[in-house]
Amino acid sequence: MSKVMEILEKIAENTASSIDPVWVAAITGGTAILTALITVGSTVYIQSKNNNLEHQKLMADVITRERMRWLKDLRDLAGSNYVYIDLQYNLLKRKIDVSSEQFQNQLDEISTKIMKQSNDIILMLNKNDPVQSEVFNSIQDVQRFILACVREATLEAQSFDDVRYGEIKNNFFNAMNEIGCETWKQIKSLS
Repeated sequence: MSKVMEILEKIAENTASSIDPVWVAAITGGTAILTALITVGSTVYIQSKNNNLEHQKLMADVITRERMRWLKDLRDLAGSNYVYIDLQYNLLKRKIDVSSEQFQNQLDEISTKIMKQSNDIILMLNKNDPVQSEVFNSIQDVQRFILACVREATLEAQSFDDVRYGEIKNNFFNAMNEIGCETWKQIKSLS
């Protein structure tokens, strides 16, 4: 039996771990901690990317809504402004059957609306943008043109430069159309 015990002891000795159990526990624990850190890190990274995408989508949505609101407001104001400009221009061209004072009051009332709307449009524009600058210049041109017409006007029917007026108006509407096209391009680029 001593031979059997000796062999069993030898087997136990040869199969026994040569690594200290503390090291085994440290390696096992370290591996578990490392796995947990990698899992948490990748989860945080994925959530961060998702949050970033959500933030970008939200920003694109806000920018799109604001650009659309700006474009609508600008178009509404420009359309209304040219209604009054046309009214004033046509009024200046007609023979007036009212007193000079009544005629002047009508012109002043219309001019006030035109100036208010023109100033509002100008304040909405970025003069550093070439297309928006064209709208700005067209507003300045029509104001100078109408002022010249007012200076020449009498109570008799007038003959003003309709071709020049048409060119100014056409430049304005072309520039407004270009602003709309450019705004749509910018909105599509956000999508």
